[in-house]
Amino acid sequence: MEPGERSSLLAAIRKNTSRKIDFNHRFSLSYVDCGTGCGSFWFVDRRTGGVIEAPTSARDDEDTWDVRARQDSDTITVIYGPRDPVGAKCSSQHFRWSVRKFVPIDRRSATKCPG
Repeated sequence: MEPGERSSLLAAIRKNTSRKIDFNHRFSLSYVDCGTGCGSFWFVDRRTGGVIEAPTSARDDEDTWDVRARQDSDTITVIYGPRDPVGAKCSSQHFRWSVRKFVPIDRRSATKCPG
């Protein structure tokens, strides 16, 4: 990613950051739209200003459809689904925040698609 692209992504993350604390008593969630049916989820550390991307799928044909977090928890649920939503089957996985990164705490399992 070029410096100009990083700069505009960071500006979009900051612009779309929730005004409330959404996760682990210190992070706010941000969703950045990247076009029709695509986007990325980010966490903004309210203490340091740091930005961390929510865990993404390793599969090229999948997107992150939703991220669910609670203010008083150090775990999140990430829901993944196919890029083509027709007949979509989704899966979810839980992650724990560990110092500077998200660590998976279980295997993916089938789940109802959001929306």
